[in-house]
Formats: sequence, C-alpha cells, structure tokens
Amino acid sequence: MRQRVVGLLLLGLLAATSPAVAARPKTARLSIHNAAKLSPALVATVSRSAPVSLVRVIVRGRRAAAAAAAVRAKATRPLGFGGVGAYVRASSIARLAASPGVTTVALDAPIRFTATGTVSAGSLSTIYPGRDSASNPWSAGATGRGVGIAVIDSGVTPSADFGSRLVQVALDGQTGSLNDTVGHGTMVAGVAAGYSPDGKFIGIAPGATVYAINISQPTGVYTSDVITALKWVYDNAHAYNIRVVNLSLTEDVTSSYQDSLLDLAVERVWASGVFVAVAAGNRGAGQIDYAPANDPLAF
Repeated sequence: MRQRVVGLLLLGLLAATSPAVAARPKTARLSIHNAAKLSPALVATVSRSAPVSLVRVIVRGRRAAAAAAAVRAKATRPLGFGGVGAYVRASSIARLAASPGVTTVALDAPIRFTATGTVSAGSLSTIYPGRDSASNPWSAGATGRGVGIAVIDSGVTPSADFGSRLVQVALDGQTGSLNDTVGHGTMVAGVAAGYSPDGKFIGIAPGATVYAINISQPTGVYTSDVITALKWVYDNAHAYNIRVVNLSLTEDVTSSYQDSLLDLAVERVWASGVFVAVAAGNRGAGQIDYAPANDPLAF
C-alpha cells in the first residue's frame, strides 16, 4: 500500500510537468525506480520544492554518510540507530536514494510539543496521583526512588520541587543554558516526579530522578533531534537505571510505524528495557497516525 501511495504521488508529480502547466515554477523530479526508499512525506515536500531548495532529510543505511557526502549534503550529522541527518538539494534526492548502501530517505519532520494545559499545580496533585491510584504503591514504599525517568522535551528548570533529583543532560555539541524557556518540559517532569516542599503538589513518582534532555531550539525541533536524544537514553539507560522515557511531542506529518525512523528509535529503546511513554497530541481524531504515538510498542 505504501509503495502504491508513493507511486501515485510520483505519477502526479510527473503529470504536473505537462504543457498545460508549463508556466508554473519548476519543482524537483523524483525517479519512480527509487520510490520504495522514499517516505511519502518527503515525496510530497520535494514535489513542492524548487530543485535548488535544501530539504531536511534522514538517511539510513550502511553507507548513509558516504552517500550524503556524494550529493554534497550540508550539515551532515550522525543520529544513531543507523541514521544520518542532513540538508540535501531537492534535485539530489533521487540520486541519494539510488546510492548503494542507502535503505531509506525520509523527511526530517518538524516536531511540536503537546499542550501544557491550564490546570493549577494545586489541582494536579489531586488529578494525576488520584487517577493513577499512585497512593497505593506509595503506601508500599514504591515512590520511584533509585529509578531514572528521562524527559525529552524543552528542558527542565531546577527548582525545589526536584531538589537534587534533577540531572540536566548536555548532548554532544550542546552549549549554553539547559533550562526550560518554554515551560512544557518542566510541567511534564513535575507530573512525573515533582514533589513540592510544602506537599501541595506531588507527581506520580516523587522519589525518581529526572534526566532532562532539552531539544528545544529557536530554529525549531525536528525528528533528528528526538532520535539523537533517544540514542543518549539508549546508551545510558543501564548506567543510570533509566526505566522510563517520556515523549510528550509529535511529528507534524503522518507516517506508518513500519517506515518511521523515529519509531525505529522508539522500538530500539523499548527493546533495551525502557518503558516509552508518548502523547498522542491534541489534534482530535486520527492522532495516532503521527509518530511516535503510532508505534504499538509505545504507551
């Protein structure tokens, strides 16, 4: 079905070059022979792009980096799990997909954080632990003490609610403040493991350590940023006893978990023994068509 959809998109793209629409601005063409290697979202993006436009892509395969270099990709960086992120000219996408050792080329999709909501901190103490019956394991001494929770989000700002249980993770090449300038990540971490000194707010696991990974950037957040953060969790989960990773975020384009590179990273982390919690988002019906909520191994 995926190949059929991609094939129809490509046929539509070729049809758009007929004399009847020759006056339209030129867009890049893709070879139908390599359609199976391309994600539908990438095909749709290239069909709207001028040949010289730079497109954010993720390339997978044993020679992904070499193939990206061969088409003069910009800002190439390894992502882990066999992926390479890069900027590639729209006119070079077909040649990149045809390169030996390349298995897939996908759009490096924009990411959005799910909404923070408007409930007050005082009511959260009642809503979340009450809904999940957190008081039952608390009474048995299970507060999350000694367990790590990774929060991949907009960062977490230190506060008395976390005390010494907050670790701000700096990814390779990440400099400057790791504090949360958005507010989303701090809210998520509070629901997971917050504990205010006055006892008015308590998260689900008030004894757990939060490993905050800030992927928020002024230029936007993309799939490659999430994959890089998930690779850190994968590499460090056993050293820090990280048992849960939270992804309250969603891609901006639909995909199948069978083809999504973000979902592949989620599944690798899950297979290593880490529970992956995701948010479906706030779009209404059809939310599970977006990664990572579309993956059956995520919760």
